[in-house]
Amino acid sequence: LTPPITLPPLAVTTAADRLATPEFASPEQLRGEAITTASDVYSLGILLHYILSGKLPYNVSNLEWDEAVRVVSEVETASLSDPGIPRDLDAIVRMATRKDPAGRYASVSHFREDVERHLAHRPVRARRGEWSYPIGRFVRRHAWAVALAAVLVLVLAAAAGSLAFLARRLGQERDTARATTYFLTGLFDAADPLSGRQRTVRDILDEGARKLPSLREQPRVQAALAENIGDVYRQLGEYKLARPLAEQAVDLYLQLDGPRSLDAARNMIRVADLIRERGEYKRAADLVERSLEIRRSELGRLHADVADSLNMLGILRQTQGRMKESEAAFEEAVQIRRVTQPGSTELALSLGNLGNMVKDRGDYAAAEKLYREALSLRRKAWGDEHPRVASSLGQIADTLLAQGHAAGA
Repeated sequence: LTPPITLPPLAVTTAADRLATPEFASPEQLRGEAITTASDVYSLGILLHYILSGKLPYNVSNLEWDEAVRVVSEVETASLSDPGIPRDLDAIVRMATRKDPAGRYASVSHFREDVERHLAHRPVRARRGEWSYPIGRFVRRHAWAVALAAVLVLVLAAAAGSLAFLARRLGQERDTARATTYFLTGLFDAADPLSGRQRTVRDILDEGARKLPSLREQPRVQAALAENIGDVYRQLGEYKLARPLAEQAVDLYLQLDGPRSLDAARNMIRVADLIRERGEYKRAADLVERSLEIRRSELGRLHADVADSLNMLGILRQTQGRMKESEAAFEEAVQIRRVTQPGSTELALSLGNLGNMVKDRGDYAAAEKLYREALSLRRKAWGDEHPRVASSLGQIADTLLAQGHAAGA
């Protein structure tokens, strides 16, 4: 019932599978071929993709092993679409995660060197061949002169107050991105196979979590990394490790941005989901209500993030036995998603949740209608043989049986 906040749950490794997590393992590793340093480069590239964008390039959590191997082996890693992520880093990630091991960085050292070249505003190996690129790097290396000319133009075109606000925001984002990259570079350095130490992606995550206190003087960077590392732990099922990081992110964002922080509201949902697993329903519901109030006030009532908060609130109210409130929350989430996310799997999720409530109060015909709409959306998104499609079919079968339509069920 809980929608994925950043990425879908990671695939579960079974006894019949190779010992690998499909989302992070290289194609050759999943196919059972020889594992080299290129496999380590690939896994670190996927990790960098996640920490930069907040999501993984593939969602194979609900796929059979062979299909997951096919997706990782054949589907190209998409470019990082966030406009705040420099093209250098996008190119570095894509080079590190190429399907052909020979096309990746020759070693983690080369990977790290490209990140360092980006930090120094020098051309990176991953973008060789773009004729305009070296010019852009030259401009970045002489940023003071270029920036001075740009500032003079802006001063003539805008009020001083607007310029001060813009400079503060840009400086904040620049410093956060640079500090985050330095932090990651340090983790990659520790993972260098040339050092003789055998380290896994999980080892790097643990080290990142341990080093977060060192960023005390950079609270925004600390908050962003706590949020992302905590979410990876959550997807791995390590709730005890994920919870303190999510709570730390909430506290830091509130300190940085005040009580109306949207970043804090996003992490309140994550904390609520984690403590719900421990049976702390009252505190979880209070956090979700606070998140909902912040998002409504800052984003308006008709926003996809508001629907996310409502969906979680509906789940918690149902757990608490407050069925009318639960159904009302799911109904509002459906209404919002019909406008903001039409045709989406998020809408299908809310339709299924609302259908469960309607079915529980005995209106099987209405529940069937909601389930069928969810089924249609899921089939369009995932095809006929996806586990979520099977779930919708099972829900429809239950309502048909309750209505006396045994053959249809």
